[in-house]
Amino acid sequence: GDLDAAAAPAGPEPSDAVVALRVALRRLPAEQRALLALRYDEDFDLRDIAAVLGIPEGTVKSRLHHARENLRGLLDRMQP
Repeated sequence: GDLDAAAAPAGPEPSDAVVALRVALRRLPAEQRALLALRYDEDFDLRDIAAVLGIPEGTVKSRLHHARENLRGLLDRMQP
């Protein structure tokens, strides 16, 4: 999951790509952010996410697709 900046271990500064991704993720709607976190931070599969949210797997798949497309669009618009 997301570590608080103060709790993060000292190390190299994040790359521009990582910073851009964090900014773009914050701009996503909360529901899309939560879906992406369940899928990629928590490594839930579609069935697990569907069970947690009480929605069909097909709906999870569709919403994840839209979240990734939205994220990709945000990142594209942030490019100089």
